[in-house]
Amino acid sequence: MRFSIGIADNHSENEWNDYVKSSPHSTVFHTWQWLKIMEKHTNSILYPLQIFKGSSHIANYPIFFKNKGSFRYALSPASNADSLYLGPVLQGYESFTQKKKEDYLVGIQSALDHFLFSELKCNFVRLRTAPGLPDSRPLLWAGYNVEPNYTYRLDLSSGLEEIWRQLHKTIRTNINSAQAKGIVIEKGNQSDLLFIESEIKRRFSAQEINKTDHSALLCDIFHEFNGHNLEIVVAKYEGKTVSGIIHLCYNGIVYQWVGVPKSKIAGLSPNELLVWESIRSAHKKGHSYYEFMDGGIDPRLRIFKSKFNPDTWIWYSAEKYSHPIYKMARKLSQKVGYTVRL
Repeated sequence: MRFSIGIADNHSENEWNDYVKSSPHSTVFHTWQWLKIMEKHTNSILYPLQIFKGSSHIANYPIFFKNKGSFRYALSPASNADSLYLGPVLQGYESFTQKKKEDYLVGIQSALDHFLFSELKCNFVRLRTAPGLPDSRPLLWAGYNVEPNYTYRLDLSSGLEEIWRQLHKTIRTNINSAQAKGIVIEKGNQSDLLFIESEIKRRFSAQEINKTDHSALLCDIFHEFNGHNLEIVVAKYEGKTVSGIIHLCYNGIVYQWVGVPKSKIAGLSPNELLVWESIRSAHKKGHSYYEFMDGGIDPRLRIFKSKFNPDTWIWYSAEKYSHPIYKMARKLSQKVGYTVRL
């Protein structure tokens, strides 16, 4: 049967979300509300694609399209929106035979590429698939340059006692020390969300890295998802917030999304306790995993995260140009110091 593509309209929100929710590798980033917020804050056009095999709806694939001058490109997820990965959502994929998995992924990619390169006339496409889709070969076979990335997930099924035992000794020591110094962990609010964003910007600035201000994006996310799929926790010392985490909760996974900035108070290390209490809360609420969201690019980040003894989960970033000349032009522009910001 032929693979084809449809585009969901604004009346399809519930249908879209129901389909997304049914897939174990879907994320809150795939939900209709999140996609619309991402579209708003990235000045891009959202294409909520639905992929069919014959008359059967087999996948959702959100794509963001932008046009800068004569350069046309599509991304999943959109850039500069604090979304690490996105890509396709397939219903029932985990129960498929290997041949069916491969047939579906190859067919989906072929239909997607026809839409992006032939209909939208894209010069460049970048796709970042969510953890849970470990086979990158259909992307390679379709001519994409594929890079593996790694996030961390801590399996909560072993219980808190075993998780505590598996923590690196410095983590346990710092947790006990933070408690002894009077650091307390509390539920945060919108003001704490903005504090976390400002602290992240401060840390980037200290490393001479420019970071886009995402306060407006975060506030929209807060108003849409707080109390459902978003939770803020903060560490307080002597009544003042000194660190915090913005968590996302979806389909049995708690995502450490934004936060854990290093404290600017000398001799104070609240983050180990902050993360530990977050893990305890996730376990208490019956979630299956706690994810330390990561791309695996910065080796400095693994030093803290790996001490909680999580497992690595692979996800992929794939890029493709419509013609080698666009790839050469982009490399040349980067070499001379001018970059087309995606």
